[in-house]
Amino acid sequence: ARQVARERAWLDAALEVARAISASLEVETVLQTAVRAVGDRLGATRCSLIMVDTERSSDHAVLVADRDDTSLNGRTIDLRKYPELQEALAKRDLVLIDNTDESALLPALARQILASRGIHSLVVVPLVVRGAGVGAIFMKIARPRPFSPEDLDFCRLVAASTATAVHNSWQHQRVKKERERLEITNIAKEHDLAAANAALVLAMREKDEMVALCAHDLRTPLHVARVRAQQLLQGT
Repeated sequence: ARQVARERAWLDAALEVARAISASLEVETVLQTAVRAVGDRLGATRCSLIMVDTERSSDHAVLVADRDDTSLNGRTIDLRKYPELQEALAKRDLVLIDNTDESALLPALARQILASRGIHSLVVVPLVVRGAGVGAIFMKIARPRPFSPEDLDFCRLVAASTATAVHNSWQHQRVKKERERLEITNIAKEHDLAAANAALVLAMREKDEMVALCAHDLRTPLHVARVRAQQLLQGT
């Protein structure tokens, strides 16, 4: 019964987060919801979400959400200094380091820095969109600890929901920008059409004025010639 209750609680928590993430097309809201959910679940000292900066280089990422310090948002990260992030993005699977002091993945200097900051466990969960690692949820945890399968499955579910929401948001932004581009194009075409119509009306008016002027100029000498012809016929 206790196991069933624990699984039910896990499922309820997972569904609640998935609903909250899928309910928004605002990327910032989605990302903050994700880091808060997994960070709180695993008792992380620091929980951040990074996105690969493909416009700059695949070796760089941008910190786009932090559970506790939003002033860090926008900070550039050199992925070459974080082998655990590179590993998760390359394998497109969760990377778990239970005890950083004994990790072969981390260089000695990184282990020393983490230990000096009281960090002893790391969890990295990649965000995968269409088979590519586009980002990751990165957790630093103070005490070395074993993580339950439910904890790790929860992280994977949140990451998958976040990746789907981010992809949908990107698609929404693309559609929105394309609609705006078409609207601007249509406005420009309407403006050009209006200008062309105005030019045509002006040209027609100028033509009418020219015809009227020519008719007047022709009518005067013709009248004189007609009068003279009548005078000649009458012998005057």
